[in-house]
Amino acid sequence: MSRSRPPDIRNMLRAIEDGMTVPALAAALGAKDVEPIRLALKNMPDTYIDRWDGPVQGQYVAVWCVVVPPGDCPRPKERNA
Repeated sequence: MSRSRPPDIRNMLRAIEDGMTVPALAAALGAKDVEPIRLALKNMPDTYIDRWDGPVQGQYVAVWCVVVPPGDCPRPKERNA
């Protein structure tokens, strides 16, 4: 994967509700470099760091999640009198 693909990242994060780390996302998407994934996550308005895992070898790693927007509110069935 030579460039970041926010729709692919978004779909992957929606499929894995518990979230994923950047290295896990890169591996799942077949990316050789994690930096495009990291940059895309930082620029996507619907992604956020849910928690930090670790430390592994003294480093914490961010677990990213994506906001799933709710559906529109249904229209009222009757008019208030």
